[in-house]
Amino acid sequence: GTMKVLAILACIVVGAAVVHGACDELHKYKVQAQWAQIYTNEGATTRTTICKAAFRALFKIEPATRALFSKFDSQDTNSPKFQAHCVRVLGGLGQLFSLLGEPKIFESQLDHLSQYHAKIPNLQIVYFEQLGQALEEIFKRSIEDYDNEAFADCYIDIVKGMTSRIV
Repeated sequence: GTMKVLAILACIVVGAAVVHGACDELHKYKVQAQWAQIYTNEGATTRTTICKAAFRALFKIEPATRALFSKFDSQDTNSPKFQAHCVRVLGGLGQLFSLLGEPKIFESQLDHLSQYHAKIPNLQIVYFEQLGQALEEIFKRSIEDYDNEAFADCYIDIVKGMTSRIV
């Protein structure tokens, strides 16, 4: 009855809020702090572990993504070549998080990355979203007071910018 309708409406409202991507000042600060806590402040071994976990989760969510990284030995996520690449990818994401409070530099970096990603054959916007899901799972397990909303809102803004040239 009424409760079911209210529950559905609540889901629609929450869904609309997430899609909107309100990466406000508080969210930017939280995302930067969370990223520092789990990734930046840790040693290289931990960063590599997080990278591998994120990409293994991505490959599980969407097996087609593995082929996109084949030139980096994606068949073996323990290979030095793959580990180096995945650390570069998350390093780039970390750089974007750190630039969230610098709109001009942030936009310029996103523009550069969108040009780069537009040249990759078979790349789909949904893959970026799925990598975000994989990272969220890691964050949820690793950060005690993890703020999913802050990450989702800021990450979606990054995805929109980075994929703006993907048709």
